[in-house]
Amino acid sequence: MIGGDLTKKIRQMSEYLDEEAIATALRMPVETVNDIIRGLVTIGETANEKETILQVAMNPVYRQRVISVWRGRGGAGCTSLALHLAYSLERMMIVLLVDLNTSISGSDLGYYLRLPEYPNLETLSRDGRLSSAVIQVESGLWALLPPTTGTIDKTLVSRLASEARRDFDTVIFDLPNTDDEFVLEAVAYSNALVMVANGLPREMSRVHARRNRAQKDTVLVANGCACGGNTRSEFDKLVEIPEDKDLHTRMERGVFYKKGSPLTTGAQKIGDLLFGMHPRGEGGFGKVMRHLLAGTVGN
Repeated sequence: MIGGDLTKKIRQMSEYLDEEAIATALRMPVETVNDIIRGLVTIGETANEKETILQVAMNPVYRQRVISVWRGRGGAGCTSLALHLAYSLERMMIVLLVDLNTSISGSDLGYYLRLPEYPNLETLSRDGRLSSAVIQVESGLWALLPPTTGTIDKTLVSRLASEARRDFDTVIFDLPNTDDEFVLEAVAYSNALVMVANGLPREMSRVHARRNRAQKDTVLVANGCACGGNTRSEFDKLVEIPEDKDLHTRMERGVFYKKGSPLTTGAQKIGDLLFGMHPRGEGGFGKVMRHLLAGTVGN
């Protein structure tokens, strides 16, 4: 099947099938099917007539990701990891980091980034424009803070997720240790899940339950510890981060990317697992910086 025919077929199938059904039928990644339907990829032919190569048309580097960073308990280092992941990715793409942790003491993310309380998610609810609610932190990084009071409506989260996917290469939700409706809504709109844990038994039980409920592409992050027991066999994507002894000092100074530090190295490994197209152990994140072969499809 040549490239143009495949594109036409996928778009025709999308009129009566969802993306997962199309991906299963054509043996393609569901993200690739979604990108073809949205016009983010073009299809070219190789010298081998039995193969077609899907090539990214607009952003030549990445599949878009909406990532929920969730925890098994409070104090697992979820916000620290979300910040380091955002800083690692913003060096190569446009990232929106969303803090959905509501607290009377204020946003930890806002504190570390030295951001004002406003604008925030309430601004999006009031003005209806995402551009008026986000704050630019770096050239490739924007942040959205939680409301200063009250809870978050799940319909606002769904609207946020839909709008953010149009403007950003990657959206990262920093989620609280709850199963509230707005949290589950953020997870539902995500296509990847990063579960952060310190390895405690009850915590790991909650991590497994949330992972199984979400049914998403999942990376387990053992933050400051090593995973034992059956965890290694149950999670095919696992990143173990040693204790980062000067993390607190760096966070207070606003340093969220330090080459060689445990959390920065761990964030790069997570990015490799979520965005890299090569098998584990085949090299670094940089191998996919210039181009992305989104998939190879035979007849």
